Amino acid sequence: MEMKFLANSYAQTHTTSIIESGEGWFRFQETIFYPQGGGQPGDTGKVITEDGSELTIANTLNRKGVGQVVHYLKDESCVVPVGQQVNLILDWLRRYQFMQLHTALHVLSAVLPFPVTGCQINETSARMDLACPELPLTKEEITTQLNDYCCANHTVFVEQLSEELLQKQPELVKTMSVKPPQGVGNIRMIRIDALDYQPCGGTHVASTGEIPALVISNIKSKGKQNRRVTICFAKEPVLLN
Repeated sequence: MEMKFLANSYAQTHTTSIIESGEGWFRFQETIFYPQGGGQPGDTGKVITEDGSELTIANTLNRKGVGQVVHYLKDESCVVPVGQQVNLILDWLRRYQFMQLHTALHVLSAVLPFPVTGCQINETSARMDLACPELPLTKEEITTQLNDYCCANHTVFVEQLSEELLQKQPELVKTMSVKPPQGVGNIRMIRIDALDYQPCGGTHVASTGEIPALVISNIKSKGKQNRRVTICFAKEPVLLN
């Protein structure tokens, strides 16, 4: 299965064919739907079948195995035959908000450069758990620096780095809870100019200028050595065409 979102996070529709199916689920030859992972939820959307039927994709998950992305229907009893050509339609506003918040967490890791012990992205907020007993900045100072970095409109690059080179630079892996895949040759890296450079398989915006104003809504202690920082949109997101 070709995962189109890895090269182009902005694809909103795609025509493909079903290569495997069962009651309430199927896999496609290619997909634009991101499967749940790395703190980012699985994509939702629609599938239009050859007879014009519109089916709702309620979730997208990784099945064990490389490229085993499974799309789950809201109607768990529905079966669509293998080989049928279908049109995929992404729930774009939801995905775009994930892209903005996911990229914002990368920027946050530049503001607060501590090991990451966990993260979770929702539609209007995201949180990052950091391995540090005390944060060096106040909530207001973090908010200001985060928005300043985003407003600077830094370009977000998708790059590749060999496993061998990554193993020689373990400091590039900021997440303690999720490790890069092994035995795949090259690792997908996200670079935000000079702000951030780390392995990541998620979806991101093309530049930080696409991220709207953010606020640090909460900072919570998660034990002696961990702090949870939650960010959210300052205003209700608006999708610009």
